[in-house]
Amino acid sequence: MDGIRADVVCPLRMSDKIILKRIPGGAVMEGCEHVVYHSPTGIEWGYGGSGPADCARSILLHFIEPLLAEGVYQVFKEDVLVSMPHAGGEISREQVDEWLVHRVRLVSDVLVRRISQLGLTLASAESCTGGSIGVALTSVPGCSHVFAGGIIAYTIDTKVKVLGLDRGQIERFGVVSKQVATHMASLARVKFCSDLAVATTGVAGPSGGEDAPVGTVDIAVRSSEKLEHHRFHFTGDREAVQAKATVAALRMVAGLLGDLG
Repeated sequence: MDGIRADVVCPLRMSDKIILKRIPGGAVMEGCEHVVYHSPTGIEWGYGGSGPADCARSILLHFIEPLLAEGVYQVFKEDVLVSMPHAGGEISREQVDEWLVHRVRLVSDVLVRRISQLGLTLASAESCTGGSIGVALTSVPGCSHVFAGGIIAYTIDTKVKVLGLDRGQIERFGVVSKQVATHMASLARVKFCSDLAVATTGVAGPSGGEDAPVGTVDIAVRSSEKLEHHRFHFTGDREAVQAKATVAALRMVAGLLGDLG
């Protein structure tokens, strides 16, 4: 990919902050698009005559899945980097995450196009997100070739009677748990005969419990060969938690697609 030094970017993904600093052009910058070094406040990215916009892909790759990074690059560049002072600026993981939450249609579009290119299908089983993953996907024209369908398994009875979860498993591990999320994804994939499936279960608020406070969301994605899970702790009100969980679920699917090629 143009302008990316993957060997430099990848090892630094755990950093939560990037600081852009303008570096005067000169012999030291010849043939070097990005200069990267550690600082007490994070990771500093130097750029020469190419300007900050040419660092956009590298910044995105630092914070998000490669598939989405390439797909949202042009919009991200216009929205974020062009508005930054040319003298430099600061970009955090939290800012990029929030930007993606407000660009769910863009994320969905990138995802649907890639799933279509791979000739795959996707299904969903949603609890706390209440169908918003399905809404995000079906907002993209042509998604009928990609999105097999979804089940809004909001209550325990629906999870058991419609999706097929084992009630004993829910009682043992809790409805908001890795075990329930992963089983939901596996069952959704079987129900819809899809290649991929994503599932969410969590507490959107306003009330939560000791084991699963408000903002706790378990998300799982499933293919024929891989099963991945992550527990998130989102902040904000009910609407914000649902929006963040929706984008996180789509991003996990993007990560799985990256593994599939």
